[in-house]
Formats: sequence, structure tokens, C-alpha cells
Amino acid sequence: MTTQFEIVQSELKRSRAKGITSWDVIEKYGITRLAHYIHKLRSSGWRITDFYECDPDDVTHKWKRYIYKSSPKMAAMKESKK
Repeated sequence: MTTQFEIVQSELKRSRAKGITSWDVIEKYGITRLAHYIHKLRSSGWRITDFYECDPDDVTHKWKRYIYKSSPKMAAMKESKK
């Protein structure tokens, strides 16, 4: 059985430059704690950037988009090639 943590990892890698939002994972998987999983991934060495987005018509509603940059494994591979 795949955990929610593993699903978030997979979605981040799969989405690449597009990134993911809370609504993306709520709608597709029913996962409501994206920020928690992002925090856990960052704590384990993943590089994930984020920025706020908002509706063009209504700046009071905003959300974060998270974009995967690299994992600790990727960083180690790059270091070993030097």
C-alpha cells in the first residue's frame, strides 16, 4: 500500500516545473496535509521551492505552488561526478 507521503513524493517528481498545489492533491488523492509532507521532505534534504498564486479576479484567495528541484539522492550523485 502506498502512503500519502510516497504519493506526494511521486507527484512532486512527476509534475516537475508545473509543481503541485494543495488543491491538486486534495482533488486527485484526498490528501489534505500537503504542507506537512513538504516540510518532512525538506527536513530530509529535498530541495522544494514554493510561491504564492492567487485568482486574477480576487487577490484575497491565495495558495502555494510547490516545485521539486532535487532530492538528497540526486545531490549525492552530482557530488560524486565532480
